[in-house]
Amino acid sequence: MRRPLIWLVCFLFLLPSVHAERFIPKSDLISKVLNIVDRVYVDEKRIVHNSMLEGALDRLSARVAPVLTKVEFKDGKVLINLRVDQFSQNFEFVAPKNTEGLNQILQAVARFTKKHLEADEKQETVDYSLINGFLRKLDPHSLLLIPEVYSDFTTNTSGNFGGVGMMIGLRDGHLTIIAPIDDTPASRVGLRSKDKIVQIDDESTVNMSLSDAVSKLRGKEGTKVVIYILREGYTSAKKYVITRALIKITSVESHVFTMKKKRVGYIKIKTFQKNTLTEINSALEKLDYDLQDFQGVILDLRNNPGGLLDQAIRVSDRFLDSGEIVSTAGLDSRGPRNVKSYSAHWFRSLMDIPMIVLVNNGSASASEIVTAALKKNKRAVVIGAQTFGKGSVQQVIPMPGGAALKLTTSKYLTPGRISIQSVGVTPHIAVLPRYVSPDLLRVTPPPASRAENSLDRNFAEWGDQVEVAEKTTFYLYEDETKPKNKDEKEDEEEDLEKMKQRRLEKDFLVQTARSILFTNQKQDFKHLLKTALDFVESEEKVQEEKMIGKFSEYSTDWKSYDTKSGAELISQAWMEIKGELDGKENWTEITTAVPANSEIRLYLQATNQGSTVLSRLLATTESKNFNFSDRQFAFGKLEKGETKQWYLPIKISESALSRNDLIRFKFTDQEKREVHQTEFSIKIQAKQRPIFFYTISTLEDGTHGSVGNGDGKLQSQETIAVRVDVENLGKGESGSLTLLLKNGEGKKVFLKKGRQKIDSLKTGEKQSIYFTFDLKSSPSDDNLDFSLDIIDGTFPLSSVNQQFKLPVQDSRTLVANQAPKIELRHPALTSKLQSYRISGDIFDDKGVKDMYIFNSKKKVFYKNFKDGQNRKKVRFSLELDLTEENNQIIVVTRDDENVRSQKTLYVRYSGSI
Repeated sequence: MRRPLIWLVCFLFLLPSVHAERFIPKSDLISKVLNIVDRVYVDEKRIVHNSMLEGALDRLSARVAPVLTKVEFKDGKVLINLRVDQFSQNFEFVAPKNTEGLNQILQAVARFTKKHLEADEKQETVDYSLINGFLRKLDPHSLLLIPEVYSDFTTNTSGNFGGVGMMIGLRDGHLTIIAPIDDTPASRVGLRSKDKIVQIDDESTVNMSLSDAVSKLRGKEGTKVVIYILREGYTSAKKYVITRALIKITSVESHVFTMKKKRVGYIKIKTFQKNTLTEINSALEKLDYDLQDFQGVILDLRNNPGGLLDQAIRVSDRFLDSGEIVSTAGLDSRGPRNVKSYSAHWFRSLMDIPMIVLVNNGSASASEIVTAALKKNKRAVVIGAQTFGKGSVQQVIPMPGGAALKLTTSKYLTPGRISIQSVGVTPHIAVLPRYVSPDLLRVTPPPASRAENSLDRNFAEWGDQVEVAEKTTFYLYEDETKPKNKDEKEDEEEDLEKMKQRRLEKDFLVQTARSILFTNQKQDFKHLLKTALDFVESEEKVQEEKMIGKFSEYSTDWKSYDTKSGAELISQAWMEIKGELDGKENWTEITTAVPANSEIRLYLQATNQGSTVLSRLLATTESKNFNFSDRQFAFGKLEKGETKQWYLPIKISESALSRNDLIRFKFTDQEKREVHQTEFSIKIQAKQRPIFFYTISTLEDGTHGSVGNGDGKLQSQETIAVRVDVENLGKGESGSLTLLLKNGEGKKVFLKKGRQKIDSLKTGEKQSIYFTFDLKSSPSDDNLDFSLDIIDGTFPLSSVNQQFKLPVQDSRTLVANQAPKIELRHPALTSKLQSYRISGDIFDDKGVKDMYIFNSKKKVFYKNFKDGQNRKKVRFSLELDLTEENNQIIVVTRDDENVRSQKTLYVRYSGSI
């Protein structure tokens, strides 16, 4: 009996450590998502398990601070080094050949990561990161919607929600009513534009986020919400008790244009949601479309991102009596599968009204389905710009815990089984704006940098060839949001209907479509298209003359001339910087680094050394710096031996980072022939940054707005003043500072004053500000949870966020901290070698917790300093590979309070990649 007894005693001694081990259950969410991907994803060839694993690990590293992953595929195996904080482990698996194998690996990664995360880290972040990481390797539209995002998504697509019925926003930090919606609870109780909402139920709105405010105002139909309003003329906040009702989100706007007893209808679809067709029918009824004086309808789908497929089909069907609308299909190794076609029905149609559809680069997905259906069936004339080019369909599948999987399950084909994926729908008449001003010059079509074809893994292999428009033309852009004359006021809070009407009157495409329909004499499509082409041809001459006249204001001849090839150009670029001389503006050439917060002129000069005249000579830039990319210089007509120059005014922001950017100038002539190319580099010198040291303490002795007995304890029903002292220890002056005290205790604390401003802090300067709050009830753990934000409006990377606790038993205890300081040692902004060493020191008054480095968006380094001897100053050094022409390197560090600092470095690699 002695041996079993010994084993029992040993087992009992082991029990505490067994129970102390954190139990990490298997992630059902990862398993479910992978299972659905395996069953219904659109294209099985895109389910590449090794690539999905890499994506999952990269995303986990990027999203969870103390995680670093390295993966290697070798001899049919996958080797993973996973580091979480101070813990690391090497995993070896058979390389995944199916989703079951991938799930096994991800479960092991998730379990180890969660096991070693700090207690305050949200464990679901691990699952969300891994899932979105492998979904991103499928296509740009498949993703996991976290519960908060999915809640908003369902509200937007359902078309209604329980609420009070008003548009709200933040104005100067105050939660403000932009406009109550007509015939809703908010309008019926008398709420007005510009009213400030200071309290919702028992909670102060001071520093309440807009999303939090929206969620508190929404609720079940028939329930009540209490809000307190401050209005001009009120001496104190007024209480309003509002019963929530079903609020409809309108997806359709309509308007009618009249001219000489004729009418043209305008309908704008903002998005395709559950009620869109119903709203279209209501809009048509309101327009009295069946009366004889009705000349036609403009359907505006510009900047419509899409929405519900079934609504796109129904809207198309409303204007068609026959023909194919759209087909959907999946793909497998044998080609298309589960092809389903949708056709129009004669008994639902509205065929006898001439119709024009307006589109642009922001018209995507469902709006492209409608556009293509109406175009291909010769029902409407399409005018505008090439559409976005999204030819895939996503299904939203609710998941456990309130999340949802948005997964691409099919492709759609427009009539004729044509895929518009990554190419878009070509309008009958392509119309693009041109800009001629000192600040902005654009006389050629802009690159489609925001379209589907710019997205990673965008199904480009599906797309058919781009169709050619019947006519391509332009118009000279005039700001459609500015008043036409001095008497016309621009008021943000003006009547929304008047604002919309005024913008329609200035909208070139709307007015063009309106004029075409008023001019049109017949109902058939061919006649409408001819009328449109004739009108645009005539209008093009007007716009041409306007543009030539505009260029003449800048002494540039933009007329078209007969020219020959064989041009020979030389060019020169330089910069001038704005200064002051004898109290007057003065511009001087600069050949050194341009300091941040400068105004410069980038000059480009061209000399024609050839034997032929050049016409409409234009130079367009290419650069990895967005500020210098895709800018244009116009020279117009350049005679033999003639020299001309053009400059661009460029503002280098005060927060600009140090970098060295290469700019390429490509010269083209009237025939769009490239006639010359040159390069120029611009170096920018960043300003020194502020670093904030701050202390937090409390008062309840009757000073600075506090109300209490002054015993040093924070007690229920007292008004507490929170003092924050901020000192700038950095080498540079700060921008305007906004300080926010945010409540983490819910209804126990009522914030009275939670936002303060400091104009700026010079180096070494210190200021004190005070917040106040009412303590409604005492916390159970004797600590009040708050967070402090110090937001620098000029240098956002110098901003500070810290969560902290105020002990109620000893309010004199100070919170004192400063953000860690990162100093790079001699960072070079250019390198001819692909290998680049980054090194530096990190300083913190209490101790550096950890640091990590991103190289071109990939986390490549993590180090924890918790066990270090001297953590107030730590040193780092790392060899990096420069993989792009312009490499962004980000160094991030945290202190023990999780206060972060970041340093960003741009390095231009001038070798060959």
